[in-house]
Amino acid sequence: MSQLHDESLVGLLADAVEAYAQGDIHRQARSASEALKIAPDSPDAALLHFLAYWQGGNPGFASFTLLNFVKRNGAHGLLLQCTLFANLELSNDVLEIVGNAEAVLASLPAADVRAQFMREIPSEMLVRKNALLATRSERAGSSIIDVFGPAAHVKSMSPVEVEQRWRLPTYHVVKNISIVPRAWYLFDDKAIYLNETQSWPQILTRPRLLQPPTSANIVAASEKQVLLNVAKRRRRVGGPCLLIGSCPNIYFWLVNHVARFCGIEGQYDYRSIPLLVDEELADIHRDSFAELGIAEDQLVRCARDEVIDCDELIVPTMLATIDVVHPAAVQWLRQKFGSRARDKSYPDRLFITRTKPHRRRFLNEDEVFERLSAHGFRKLAPDNMSFHDQNMLFQNAAIVVGPYGTCLTGIMFAPPGCATFELIDDVSMPVHRFNENVALQVGQRFACIPTELRPPEGDWTSAQVPFVVDPELVLRQVLPHLV
Repeated sequence: MSQLHDESLVGLLADAVEAYAQGDIHRQARSASEALKIAPDSPDAALLHFLAYWQGGNPGFASFTLLNFVKRNGAHGLLLQCTLFANLELSNDVLEIVGNAEAVLASLPAADVRAQFMREIPSEMLVRKNALLATRSERAGSSIIDVFGPAAHVKSMSPVEVEQRWRLPTYHVVKNISIVPRAWYLFDDKAIYLNETQSWPQILTRPRLLQPPTSANIVAASEKQVLLNVAKRRRRVGGPCLLIGSCPNIYFWLVNHVARFCGIEGQYDYRSIPLLVDEELADIHRDSFAELGIAEDQLVRCARDEVIDCDELIVPTMLATIDVVHPAAVQWLRQKFGSRARDKSYPDRLFITRTKPHRRRFLNEDEVFERLSAHGFRKLAPDNMSFHDQNMLFQNAAIVVGPYGTCLTGIMFAPPGCATFELIDDVSMPVHRFNENVALQVGQRFACIPTELRPPEGDWTSAQVPFVVDPELVLRQVLPHLV
């Protein structure tokens, strides 16, 4: 491309972006179309072109041109999601939907999770109606809000989303239902059931056009239907069993999966029912089961390369979303795992670190800890402790300093009045509030200390970027809380 054409392309794309921000769809379409004439392989131009015509009331043309672009040039990220969403939204022909999706997915790079799944596991694509589990439930518990009461408004969800979430039933009992392990989606020959079985707040009110897939199994989702990719191998589990699922992340394991027992307590004895869990259950997960009195032989381990067909399944609704846990779940977890007396052999001033490789590296951690250690702080790594030791550590904490993320999960078991200082960047601070929401429910003090991102070259998100924090700022925030 000549320099003149290159400059023209940059100018047209900039104009299309500005028009998109201003809601000027006609100008956006015109500039994006001109950009595609100059650079027919530009994904930015294709995306802006698609959005202009889709939002301008011509979804058929938008979808047709984008699908042809992707078949010629390949796609990833938002462009891929727009293509798959449009393909699913505009057609009711299952063969057409699957055929177009297979053609698009063939362009995926080998590292993509969807490409890996299709390459490693014999699978099939299914189109299913997006439905509520209540339409299949033969028995359902009372609503969460009727059983446990409401939850206060929280920063990361609108009042409408909070209200809708807690109006769901506490559990369902369903016969002849199938499960996708790891993702834990439920489906049958007519529909897929996401709303009552997942923790994403956006699923509850509106599938988002540009929302990336949450796993290799959900290829695309719209208001009315879902394109699902599942293993061909199937296994039947007879008799009543209980869906618990699993997640390698310890925070989501506790609030999304273990806390499900809270929703059925008094109705079912979870110590005597087969539990559906992941085949690769970590030691820390098994430790939490052991503390609840759940025997190893109760566990029905589900592999990634199979679909589980259940004769009868008890499905507790999750008492959490991405950032918000219902107070009943927090209190239940504290009662089961955090009701021990304080043990003064554990330190009460904690500087939390990570010993395992992590995307968000704390570049000046040693410098910050050196300043805090002079005031009695001990550096500890929950990620190399047993479940019991993690809980005991935080149950005896008076003040905690550490980077945002699941390494601070243990504050859930810390005493009321404990002060937590979360090191977090300005990009993540408005959206990752799960530690704060839990701490405030328990009656703890919580404050954020802003970090500075040190991004590498190329594409990145704040969840992947190394960071530093000003040691003087940390001391100014923390020292007044020492007693």
